Amino acid sequence: MILLAIGIAALVISLLHCFFGYRLARFLLPVCGVLLIEGALYIFVYKSLMLDTMGTWLFFAGTGLSSYFVLFFFQRIAAFFTGLTGAALFLVFVVYAFSLHTLPFLYPIGMTLCVLCGLIAAVYRRVGVAVFSALFGGCAAAYAGLYLFFEGIEAEQFLFGNLLLPIEMFLSSNALMICGVAAALTIAGIAVQIKLTGLTQVLKGRFRNGAGSNKHSNMADMV
Repeated sequence: MILLAIGIAALVISLLHCFFGYRLARFLLPVCGVLLIEGALYIFVYKSLMLDTMGTWLFFAGTGLSSYFVLFFFQRIAAFFTGLTGAALFLVFVVYAFSLHTLPFLYPIGMTLCVLCGLIAAVYRRVGVAVFSALFGGCAAAYAGLYLFFEGIEAEQFLFGNLLLPIEMFLSSNALMICGVAAALTIAGIAVQIKLTGLTQVLKGRFRNGAGSNKHSNMADMV
């Protein structure tokens, strides 16, 4: 039940990223940074700690909440992580979908592209946040939704083995479908976000109402 709740929550948060990433940037952008930090802790630190079940939950909950509150106040860093994560997810889907694993210089090229996307999201905050939050949300929602629909959640495959193994197995066998759904959701998410915020606001940071909305424009600049 816990894993099912986590799966549904991941799907809901991903859809919010996809369609409301710019509107809810203050609250949603830190999520990608938290995921990257938690993933790094799981891969490089967690196994050396040898924690029991309660210790594991406390460790990841504590580090996750701490990372979220730090990134909540450093939005440019959070935007960088969003661009980086969205580009990385979509690149992984493309690599698996078209079997590009043997492509020369794949990893340095992919890393460079992801870092560039993160920098674009951090520098061009409005366009970057709208595009890359939609990209991240579309990719994450496509994977989470399709996984829940086809596989459901079985605790054994996550608790008694490598956490990443079932995730990779599902991706490798359904990569083309996941990639297509992710691309469709991303395009829809970008269109909806631009429609909701207004084209001039996303591109220039101004509301359509002009000078009468200076106060709201200043608030938007904080994003």
